[in-house]
Amino acid sequence: MVGHAFPSLTNVKLKSKLSNMNQVIENSQKQKSELPRRWWELLLTLLVTVFLALVGWWYTGYLSSERDRINKQREVTTQYLIEAYRQIEIVCARDKKEDISIAMIQGLESAIADIQLFGSVKQIELARRVVKEIENASYSDPRYLLIELRTSLRSELDLEALSTDSSDIMHFRIWETFPDSEKNDSL
Repeated sequence: MVGHAFPSLTNVKLKSKLSNMNQVIENSQKQKSELPRRWWELLLTLLVTVFLALVGWWYTGYLSSERDRINKQREVTTQYLIEAYRQIEIVCARDKKEDISIAMIQGLESAIADIQLFGSVKQIELARRVVKEIENASYSDPRYLLIELRTSLRSELDLEALSTDSSDIMHFRIWETFPDSEKNDSL
């Protein structure tokens, strides 16, 4: 009977080993069946990440180009309005018609055109007022237009605001009518 006890113990061990092997086989089959699903999840995660990165890159580029466009537009507008201010100022405070050259008149015409193209609604209205005054009386005082241009340009350039009183606009002119003794001394 002793001999019979050993085979049953061996059977138990064999059954235990078979059961363990079956579990290993089942686990490997589960892993094999889960492997495609895990692979697909990883691929999907990777694709979503790449897609979001590309969308973010495109959107950042779009915002950057839009900012550059707006900055360039401001720069061009500011340059044209500065030049318009200068052209109008050059014609101001001339005592005689002889002091105004054809180039100055063309500069004034160009300045009015630039204001109509690049100016604010208020600046355009003031430029029209100057034109109508010149058409009706062949004279106009454009200081109110100069003040508006100066105010908006200083604001655009983040400079300190100045008075909007028309008497604060100064036109500095050097006349060529020196006495003869001063002409010789200065040369």
